[in-house]
Amino acid sequence: MIGFSILGLFVGILEVGLGGGGGLAYVGLLTAVFGAAPDIAASASLATTIPTAALGSFSHARQGNVRWNLLPIMGTASLVGVVAGSFLSHLTDVGLSTMIFGCFSV
Repeated sequence: MIGFSILGLFVGILEVGLGGGGGLAYVGLLTAVFGAAPDIAASASLATTIPTAALGSFSHARQGNVRWNLLPIMGTASLVGVVAGSFLSHLTDVGLSTMIFGCFSV
């Protein structure tokens, strides 16, 4: 349990400090260090991204770092990607997902 807490702290700092990238570290560490199946690791990453992104966005907005004019375009593109990804994830084998993740991690 302490290992998961340390991982969460590390990923939270990475996600909020850099504005992203925490999911890549999270999935990689959950699978490599904790032996989680890739689909479980991805699900855990997605579930923890919601509060992390919300709090990180609030913090960056307070500092004036958010360009709100980009929100409609980026939000719409992200929504399309999320919908497409959720449909495609059911069609993709876990082994293929792992290989694709590995390619993006390099």
